[in-house]
Amino acid sequence: MSERPYHALSATANGHEIRRQLWLASYGAAKRRGVEFGPKPKLSPQQIAHARELIDGGESPVHVAKLLGVSRSTIYALLACY
Repeated sequence: MSERPYHALSATANGHEIRRQLWLASYGAAKRRGVEFGPKPKLSPQQIAHARELIDGGESPVHVAKLLGVSRSTIYALLACY
């Protein structure tokens, strides 16, 4: 679709609402197709469980982060969530 119709829509008073409806329709269609939105998880569920075991066993979060190849903040965020 060319850019021209979008410019015409934006010039109208309800152009914003029309663009919003178009976006919601395409977003909903993508969700029905199974598209996942947002950033990909840094660690798999198995890695999260392993990290939790190591930390509960006395390892430092910094050591676990280096072992799994992620940042300290990722490990601390996992500790806060799980």
